[in-house]
Amino acid sequence: MRPNTEAEYAVLGLLAQAPRHGYALARQFGPDTPLGQVWRLRRNEVYAILAKLEAQGWVGKEGPAQGPRRRAAYSLTPQGEAAFRDWLRRPVRGLRDMRLGLLGRLYFAQALAPQERGPLLQAQAEALGRRLAAWQAARDRAQDPFARSVFDFRAAMTEAALQWLRSYVSGGDHGPHPGPAAAPAPPAPGRLR
Repeated sequence: MRPNTEAEYAVLGLLAQAPRHGYALARQFGPDTPLGQVWRLRRNEVYAILAKLEAQGWVGKEGPAQGPRRRAAYSLTPQGEAAFRDWLRRPVRGLRDMRLGLLGRLYFAQALAPQERGPLLQAQAEALGRRLAAWQAARDRAQDPFARSVFDFRAAMTEAALQWLRSYVSGGDHGPHPGPAAAPAPPAPGRLR
């Protein structure tokens, strides 16, 4: 089985908030939703993700399908909750992981208590700082002008991400703005605490 994608962890994150059926999950990835600004998932993609996560033992159906459309609600298993928490706490490393991985983690970190959110964001800032130092060192060692430009570009992009994250953490212009439209649903009792 292939490794899990960032979108699969996002589905786990939504299920960590509350059990939901596939259609309700897919609506969370619509273009006018906070998560839809990060991922655009169609209903068939969400159901494929649920099938994979169920085969892994990370989600399970809560009883038989109900209603006229025969929708089954899914919830996290203990293994799924552990996998989600591990993903949430694991900093992203590369530039290509920033758009999905970093923004996805920040979305779900909003539901954490401040004493849990702080270390998560600090670990991410430290990981970006290490990556920035590595790109700068590679740039300084590069003999080829084009290679030097590539490393300089990567360093600049990583530095911009690090500055943005620091602004977010400090509550600057890009910081979390809790409100009814932006905040995720509160976690279910006993979840994400």
